[in-house]
Amino acid sequence: MQVQFTPNELEVLTDVLARHNRELTHEIARTDTREFKHILQEKLDVLGRLQNQLVWGELQLSTEISDVLAEVLDQSERALYFEIARTDDREFKHGLQENLERLESAHSKITRAAA
Repeated sequence: MQVQFTPNELEVLTDVLARHNRELTHEIARTDTREFKHILQEKLDVLGRLQNQLVWGELQLSTEISDVLAEVLDQSERALYFEIARTDDREFKHGLQENLERLESAHSKITRAAA
């Protein structure tokens, strides 16, 4: 399935994936269990391919990529909700809310395409 995003959606998706891939790389380095390390590496490979596709602005989503991306977006949305709730700075909160809207819009497109 193919999904097209607006430039703003692409920007927020790219940021989310870059941050998640960095965190996953650190988690792989800290993991001692070979089996778990292998699972994490496979996930990182899938997300890396996805991040490369985002550079071009269009995604060819397989079921595997769609499932992994949905999980990452769910985690990112929850984190943004909590950050918005904790933030008192109105201007910063407004920027976070705009990012959340973009993220939710992209997530919705992916969910509709997968259905």
